[in-house]
Amino acid sequence: MSKFIIRPKPVLNESSPIDASYLVLAVLLVVLGVVMITNAGFRVDSDGSNYFAYLRSAVFDRDLDFHNEFAHFNKAFWTTYQPKETVTGHLTNVFSVGPAVLWAPFYLAAHLFVLAANFCGAGIKPDGFSSPYLLSINLASLFYAFAGMCLVYKISRGYFGPRPALAATVTVWLATFITYYTVYQPYMSHALSFFTVTLFIYYWHATRPARTPRQWALLGLMAGLMMLVRWQNGLIMIFPAIESLMLFSHTIRLKDRQAAFSILKNSILFLVFTVVGFLPQMAAWKVIYGGFLTIPQGTGFLRWSEPFISEILFSSRHGLYSWSPVVYIATIGWLLFFKRDKLFFFSGLAAFLLMTYVNSVISDWWAGWGFGMRRFDGFILLFALGLAAVFYKLRKSWPKGAAVVMISTVLFFSGYNCFLIGRLNSGAVHRGGPVDWSRVLQVSKNGIYGYTGYPFSFPANIIFSMRFKLSPARYDTLVGGFIDDPYFYGNTIRFAGEPTLLGRGWSAPATFEKAAGRTMKKEALVYAPVRTITNFEMVVRCISEHPPAAGISIYANGREIGKIYPSVRWNECRLKLPRQYIHAGINTLEFINPGESNFTVDYLKFSRLEIVPDWKTKGR
Repeated sequence: MSKFIIRPKPVLNESSPIDASYLVLAVLLVVLGVVMITNAGFRVDSDGSNYFAYLRSAVFDRDLDFHNEFAHFNKAFWTTYQPKETVTGHLTNVFSVGPAVLWAPFYLAAHLFVLAANFCGAGIKPDGFSSPYLLSINLASLFYAFAGMCLVYKISRGYFGPRPALAATVTVWLATFITYYTVYQPYMSHALSFFTVTLFIYYWHATRPARTPRQWALLGLMAGLMMLVRWQNGLIMIFPAIESLMLFSHTIRLKDRQAAFSILKNSILFLVFTVVGFLPQMAAWKVIYGGFLTIPQGTGFLRWSEPFISEILFSSRHGLYSWSPVVYIATIGWLLFFKRDKLFFFSGLAAFLLMTYVNSVISDWWAGWGFGMRRFDGFILLFALGLAAVFYKLRKSWPKGAAVVMISTVLFFSGYNCFLIGRLNSGAVHRGGPVDWSRVLQVSKNGIYGYTGYPFSFPANIIFSMRFKLSPARYDTLVGGFIDDPYFYGNTIRFAGEPTLLGRGWSAPATFEKAAGRTMKKEALVYAPVRTITNFEMVVRCISEHPPAAGISIYANGREIGKIYPSVRWNECRLKLPRQYIHAGINTLEFINPGESNFTVDYLKFSRLEIVPDWKTKGR
């Protein structure tokens, strides 16, 4: 038990009193800062507008009435977020207050700068919207990212020494999605979330296993802070929870009631101060929505029975591994970390599994428009520890070549990450939908890629290939888009267009009676990926030279749902697709033609027969 709970001693002490690695991180900070200022320094956009509204309204208006803040934003903001008045007369804001809290010191400093500059005749608008204010919050996010990386390095160094730790820290900063949210969208919450979660784990790690009540209280405040930034960060509290449960069970076995009572008392103290730390969010909800606790996005935001676990990890629609492939190595390293610190290992694993499930049941599990699986921003530290474990093992096994391998790893994965960012910024990669990786990489699907698919979607694309008897390359575009998604692929499949959702049995596009379509003879497949299980109505616009009297049978996932009866002219046939015949994910629709004549389809349209709360198409 003691070996399981107690924090291991440093594996080695190669660091000097003044660690030059922090200078390397500082240089990297400056370089990224220049890139950030050049690209995003003087603007706030996307979800960041909502976070910013809290700060500007609190500082300049002394309230949380966002009418004037939201009026300042463009039409796209209103179209995307659709703020509405609540029962309290305030406009809805479905985002957290935490970023405003962390940005506040920098924002206030910017205000003082503007006042001083105007005293000297600068003529800058002191309205909270001008460039110095916007730059201040972006610089704040950059600073917090740097502080978080310093903590990542410090923890990693304690386990694996300075060189593996530095290589791992630089890699996660330059080769994961956090790069994008440090440089190109610093006004989002992800750099701040990374910092607050890392700070919480760092303090938990530094004070275990014998915390004083004061340290438990401070840890609780840190928990409240990380939840202020992103509410789901509360799952990271599994770290002290597992530790306390292990200690409590140990004291019960020893029949040490005093120690058991002390653990319970400290746990309650921790939870109380967690609530204290979270009070700013509860107060904001009370003002805006009229209650201290709420789900601002609505109850339909979480679909607990419809997880998309494989998709958030491997799909081309912002999958964790597919967009940040260095996480493969980090995962291997995390298994190596088991021998180093079992409590940390199991706590991190439990947190990752919990976060994976919660992220997979969010209605827009792909996290809207952005870069990579950004909702794993709290796990940058764990990725770094995994990488450092691999680098440390490499140094022990191959001392002469380890440095070359570490540098090569940093360069390759950082380069690939920069390549993807460049393709995203150029428009070659869609910010919100499935990605055809063969087009991004400019390789042919008729070559090796057709047999292997995108290597960083393994093993999901191979399992997909075996299940549907398709090329692994089809995984890129077939997985992640939905017929009940207004962006990908929408509720209408036009057969003469992009054949992404069409399976075997269909001809090449052709024109029949002044309309384009595809023809089948005996049987053919259509893939109908569904996000939310509900009852649908299908409308099939079709035509047949000699319509079969028995009609065209349609099967959903191998079960017949009914027949349609085409005519010799284009017409729409309707058929219900009951919810009990489908599942969340890819469904197969099989068309069976008992006749001898061709059956041609123009489009297949799906309409919900029930009201389903829609998710945000861009956002949290």
